[in-house]
Amino acid sequence: MARRCLNCSARKHMTRFEDETFTIQHAGLRTAVEGLSGWRCSACGEVEFDADSARRYAAAGDELVEPAQSEAVFGSLKASGPPKTLEEMDAGVLAEARRRHGRD
Repeated sequence: MARRCLNCSARKHMTRFEDETFTIQHAGLRTAVEGLSGWRCSACGEVEFDADSARRYAAAGDELVEPAQSEAVFGSLKASGPPKTLEEMDAGVLAEARRRHGRD
């Protein structure tokens, strides 16, 4: 039975590929994932990885996204002055709760 492309619905255009390298880019970072296998549609270029290749490709993509997300979050936190003590943080939380809810 011919494999149908999930992107363009073309029949008989999915061809098997083995041991190919794909490059992933995200937020200026780049990595190559080698030894991937699956199917490619000759009509539209869509790629479907087999199960093992899909897991490895997704894991490599996750490794690129995590540092970018951390930098976006933690890189935006600008600190000035000496670090706050736990008592100062507790007092700040309590003051904000009072401000928002008008009670202790």
